[in-house]
Amino acid sequence: MNKNFYSPTMLTKYINCKHIISNEYYEKPLKLKRNERTITDSLRIESGIEHEISYFKELKKKYSKIKDIKSLKKLSIKDKIKETIKSLKEGYELIYGGWLQSRDWVGEFDFLEINKNLKSALGEYSYEISDTKNVSKVKGINIYQLGVYVDLLKDVQGVLPKNFYFILKDKKKRKIKLSEVYDTYRYHKKSYENFLSKEIKKTIPEKCSYCNFCDWSEQCQSEWEDKRHINQILGNNKKNCQKFIQNGIKTYDALAKLDKKKKIEGLRD
Repeated sequence: MNKNFYSPTMLTKYINCKHIISNEYYEKPLKLKRNERTITDSLRIESGIEHEISYFKELKKKYSKIKDIKSLKKLSIKDKIKETIKSLKEGYELIYGGWLQSRDWVGEFDFLEINKNLKSALGEYSYEISDTKNVSKVKGINIYQLGVYVDLLKDVQGVLPKNFYFILKDKKKRKIKLSEVYDTYRYHKKSYENFLSKEIKKTIPEKCSYCNFCDWSEQCQSEWEDKRHINQILGNNKKNCQKFIQNGIKTYDALAKLDKKKKIEGLRD
């Protein structure tokens, strides 16, 4: 694998749709084409960046000892990881854009804020994670993404934070208790790791609720059209498709033949 599949973003993609990961894996060897970025996509990304920067400005009023790793653009990811660990050990109150790694897993944090109420391997303090999301409410998928960051942080400071936080569109800070979500996150993480080792080459595209947001929707649509997939029939949802496929009907040509056969049998009766 040339690209890093062990990242918070990849985990969330997997939870949304396993075939996304397969498309990412085969993108270069099969010359797959992802959707072109729309103006709406670009505006959404820009709004997210602005939201993050705006919150950073507020945090700079709160803390005095700040490490801005995001601004160190010339550093490699490996060097940013070293710089982040160094900053954690030196007790910076706020670390912006830090990177950490645990075995294969790597991730970039929005904000690491010092917590002087919980001791750790670092000393009389530890860190908590804050993540900006330019949305009105937290989704489960966001929580599982933050779970990866929690594990990365634990590898350095030796203890899990009790909470992590989302800063939503309205600037409100939403607290998530780790004890309430950690087991579910670990289940998804283990499932994804098993998928990468055993099943990444076995997926097929299926229609799902994430198709409208997926970078690969046009690629999948083209494949369905070429194969005359059963899901191209108007009103056929995923559940109905699975029923047809389980009975050996994978294309709408096969369905048409079945329908014709039933009509002939009806005439004989």
